[in-house]
Amino acid sequence: MGSPVGADIHGKTLGVIGFGRIGRAVARRAGGFNMRILYHDALRADAAAERELNATSWRRSDCWPMLTS
Repeated sequence: MGSPVGADIHGKTLGVIGFGRIGRAVARRAGGFNMRILYHDALRADAAAERELNATSWRRSDCWPMLTS
């Protein structure tokens, strides 16, 4: 077997659309890779959850150009 193939994701940024149970679970896993989490949800998470998950809320207007390109 050869060496693993893929890109290093440590320190990268992850965008999460929807920050409910599944979105937060994804953010927790990404924390293991020291990733920056940007999320969009209809309701902003409380400050304690944002700190715990190292997550930052994004407005829809900030996300939209990335989703349509």
